[in-house]
Amino acid sequence: MKKEHLAVEQLRFQVNPDRIEQWIDLDHEIWTKGLEQWPGFSSKEVWVSADRPGEVITVIYWDDYELWKAVDEQWLKETDHRFCEQFGVQDMKFIEGMHEKNQFYKVCSHAKGEDQQ
Repeated sequence: MKKEHLAVEQLRFQVNPDRIEQWIDLDHEIWTKGLEQWPGFSSKEVWVSADRPGEVITVIYWDDYELWKAVDEQWLKETDHRFCEQFGVQDMKFIEGMHEKNQFYKVCSHAKGEDQQ
């Protein structure tokens, strides 16, 4: 893929449906704000399933695959530990990194009234 395409990280979780809003808030405070410090982080989206209660997918866009993979492993472990400690592992489970099976790149997006990017 060309370098200007965004690398896409997709993570799937199962979260206690009664605590989805808390999970999203804490995810933003710990993970999103933490990822913003790393070169190459572009943006993040959180998707909640309408058909599977408690299923959450985070979609993280990176400017470059190599920059994404350069994020410090120790920082990732410490951040994950902090998130799990504050939220509680009994109310959430990491299901999969969907990108590990099939890596996607964002090549364009379209919005009503906008030209193609």
